[in-house]
Amino acid sequence: MRRSNSTTSQKNLFVAGFIGSPKMNFLTATAGASGISVASNALSLPRSVAGATTLGIRPEHITLTPESGIKLADLRVDLVENLGGQTVVYATTVDGQSVNIVLEGQRHVELGSTVAAYADPARVHLFNAEGNAI
Repeated sequence: MRRSNSTTSQKNLFVAGFIGSPKMNFLTATAGASGISVASNALSLPRSVAGATTLGIRPEHITLTPESGIKLADLRVDLVENLGGQTVVYATTVDGQSVNIVLEGQRHVELGSTVAAYADPARVHLFNAEGNAI
């Protein structure tokens, strides 16, 4: 089975940052023996995380529903834009990293609230200190 261009083109941070709008979220990460830590939250991914220093996730691949996958982080909601068929949430992690989320439809997300963000582990991209995908 061939991977799609949108998956295989994420070869490094530079390229991944240009693809899509809004752009991919990049979060500082720390790899450990049992997984990866992002914004004070330990994630268990079904693949090697050795050498990872950055986690990338597209805004449309983040949800606010636990059934969607692993918990990425708790986020403070800074701004909410209802754009017809989508709701864009601009948020900040506990350690001050910016995260953008694109939700389908008109969603009520309270400004200033804390929400948990979730993602399918298969949609998570990892990059090493040199910016190359791992």
